[in-house]
Amino acid sequence: MRCAVWAAFVAAAAALMGGLVLGGATWPAVTAGGLATLAGLAVGDRWMREPGGAPVLCYHSISDEGWVPWASCIVSIETFERHLGVLARGGFTVMRLRDLVAIRLAGGRLPPRPVAVTFDDGYLDNWVAALPLLRRHGIPATIFVSLDFIEEGENPRATLDDRERGRVGPEAVGWAGYLNWAELRAMQDGGVFDVLPHGVDHGWVETGPRVVASLSAENWRRLAWVQWRVMAGSKAGWYRAATPAFVPLGTPVRENAPALAARAWDPDRGLESDESYAARVRGDLERSKRELEERLGRGVDIFCWPNNGTNDTARAIAAEVGYAATTGGRGENRPGEDPRVISRLGVGDRIAGWRWPAAEALGMYAALRVFQGNYYWFYLLVGFAALRRLHGLLEGWRRAPTADLSAAARPVAWRGD
Repeated sequence: MRCAVWAAFVAAAAALMGGLVLGGATWPAVTAGGLATLAGLAVGDRWMREPGGAPVLCYHSISDEGWVPWASCIVSIETFERHLGVLARGGFTVMRLRDLVAIRLAGGRLPPRPVAVTFDDGYLDNWVAALPLLRRHGIPATIFVSLDFIEEGENPRATLDDRERGRVGPEAVGWAGYLNWAELRAMQDGGVFDVLPHGVDHGWVETGPRVVASLSAENWRRLAWVQWRVMAGSKAGWYRAATPAFVPLGTPVRENAPALAARAWDPDRGLESDESYAARVRGDLERSKRELEERLGRGVDIFCWPNNGTNDTARAIAAEVGYAATTGGRGENRPGEDPRVISRLGVGDRIAGWRWPAAEALGMYAALRVFQGNYYWFYLLVGFAALRRLHGLLEGWRRAPTADLSAAARPVAWRGD
């Protein structure tokens, strides 16, 4: 709304000045109109700049392989390097998330243009690619991992650094899968990453009887939670199956929500009670904290809600369990906002639709500046959104010339988990 009002004001001022000039107004009248316009722009400029926001970036997979079925969560290595270049050389202060949270909780003043970097889900490519690149740029980060997706391996696997230094051949670098405990310990002990919890099973629950989809060969991987909820123990190898192994194709999928954010519905027992829901959330939060602290030997006091799903009840339980802050906010981490709530900026790739490396860097800079309160940069993001829409239309036309193109024109979005 702020940017729309500003654009309307600028357009009206331009129309007024154009009307005065073309309408033959006297130069004193034109000069007076110009001065009034400049005065309005000067006053309005303060409205378009509201410093104080502290962006927390949310990445997922960093890979050129694209094994993750949620395509909008994948950022290419080249794009990630462009983003890190912006963070390192763009005048930002990159902080550890735990330090940003601690300063906010204490009511202190953050450094100029603060930014924190986080990763969700614990994909192997965060070890293979993200860690070497973060280390190279001197940028710290936080990774949120779900217990059921951590592999039990006791040996770290090869990274891009190993390949580039000739310690292993290209074929020795794997991309698909999740981190193991040895890699998490190495990431933490190496000083680049803090390892924090993302829940136990990253689950979803059905919340009512309404059917919203049916498992098919095309969608079962995107709806992997349907398999996860009936898989006991480790889920780290779920993606290796050629077909769904636990819930068959054709199974109806009912309305659903992130498991820690909603009461579950069962066809026999109906909707879960408030007490049962609270106990389930508490159990997940307590186990996540306890096991990470035991396995990695470091205190845990920040929790990341899977799929960004939470509510007031869940937040209150998290505080009781011992978490100083949790994610899932919708603000900008400003001084007037609740410091116990962390708002994050989801990061994707191909900001203009096409592969355009320079645009990725410019788009990242613009997104950070908007989050920090310089709303002039919003208009550049609008331009990128228009290009992305055009790309969707052209792709839809190329693939299906007679099809309805409205869906193809919509920009890709993801849940920001």
